[in-house]
Order: sequence, then structure tokens, then C-alpha cells
Amino acid sequence: MGCTQDHQPCPLLFRAPRRLCDLRVVGFTGLEAHADKPIESLDLHQLKYLELARALATEPKLLFLDEVLSGLNPTEVNESIEMVRRIHDRGVTLVIVEHLVRVVTELADRILVLDQGSVIAEGEAGSVMKDPDVVTAYLGTRFGRA
Repeated sequence: MGCTQDHQPCPLLFRAPRRLCDLRVVGFTGLEAHADKPIESLDLHQLKYLELARALATEPKLLFLDEVLSGLNPTEVNESIEMVRRIHDRGVTLVIVEHLVRVVTELADRILVLDQGSVIAEGEAGSVMKDPDVVTAYLGTRFGRA
């Protein structure tokens, strides 16, 4: 995980010497039991958390998450939603690209929906998810227009 022995200041998320910071990022993402294992031994869920750990170690103020939950089972998605909430609670602004609607509606304060590269809706989750253009784009014309 790139742990070093120096005592450089740690990113603001954790405020500790570098080695402790690396361990805290690993702990924050729930990977402490895997910290000394080869990457090849990690499953998809653990690899996604490893990517998050690497990003968090850079002390981001803004973090882009692109389909970070794709391929996960429902339990892993739930755990990941909580992880993303904890990241946001630490003051990190998040931009999330995600096709799992439940994830977007649970995490986003504001949603922007694209269809073929064009913005078709923008606003709070409740109103955006009811927008006929959004429903048509994601469920088809049978569901989107009465």
C-alpha cells in the first residue's frame, strides 16, 4: 500500500505520521486483514476498496468515483454506500458516475442525468427520478410517456 517509514505529515483526513496514515487509510477502507497480501489475492470488492484507499491517501478535496460499485453484490453495495458516506462526512466533495439508481438516490444531494452525452435532467433526486425524459431514457418509451 505504499507504506513508508518516514515521518512526513499525513493527509489532513488522518493527521498522523505517514506510516500511521497509510495504516489508517487501510483501516478506514476495511482492508487491514489484507494489508500484507499480494494484490492478486484480493477479490473485486477488495480491489475497489484498495482503489479508494489509494485515492484517500492523496488527501483529496474532490474525488471522482466512476462506476465504483459496479459488479458488487447487494451486500457489498450496501457496505460501499456506507463507505462513501464516511468519505463525504470527512469533508470530501464527491462526483459520482453510477448506473445503480439506488446508489445515486441514496448518496446524491443533486443529480445530473446524461443521455447520449446531453443533460436531460438536473436537480434533487425525487424530482429527477420522476422526470419523463429520465424514465424514457432508462426504461424506454413504454414507461416514460403516458
